[in-house]
Amino acid sequence: MIHRLLAPAASFVLLLLGAVTVLAHEIGETRVALDVSGTHWTAAIVTAPSPLLNRLELDAGQRPSRDLAPESLEQRLKGSLAALADHIAVSFDGRSVDFQTTVDLDVPSDPALPTKVTIGLHGTVLANSQAISWRFDLPASRYALSFNDRVYWLDGGEESPPLPLKAEPPPTAIAIFSNMSGRDLHISSRPVRIMSCSFSG
Repeated sequence: MIHRLLAPAASFVLLLLGAVTVLAHEIGETRVALDVSGTHWTAAIVTAPSPLLNRLELDAGQRPSRDLAPESLEQRLKGSLAALADHIAVSFDGRSVDFQTTVDLDVPSDPALPTKVTIGLHGTVLANSQAISWRFDLPASRYALSFNDRVYWLDGGEESPPLPLKAEPPPTAIAIFSNMSGRDLHISSRPVRIMSCSFSG
């Protein structure tokens, strides 16, 4: 009787320990590169493959897998693409769009280097769109989203601000000074001594 009562509790503890392990190994390991070119957009999610798969398994109520061979790991990730897509949202001016996904597992020849997986996404830009927004709710920690030579730090599940499709040029010196209020701009009335020097060969 006691064994029957302890078995579910033990399973829950193992599942919980697996979740903690996933979270611990995921910190700082995810980055996303977003790009828009003409009528098409692409995104590349680069992260550690095992924690990503484990997050999907935990989300489905499954026990996290361990020590998978690269072939098995890639195959399971490919089989989880539909579930993965449910955790990603891409929209143009607030209008959600569909996308296709791919998996590319990178196993370095040097065993000291970490294995990475790249989840590729691609789709079509909605006509007359001005901005794109991104959301990815699987990361348990902050991750970097790069777009138009800028980096945005997002929490898992946090939607990015609307990102203009056309890169904004850096402000000019005239624009900077024109936006400064009088109290922010301090001009000294002291005379400035001009120092001159000459050099002879």
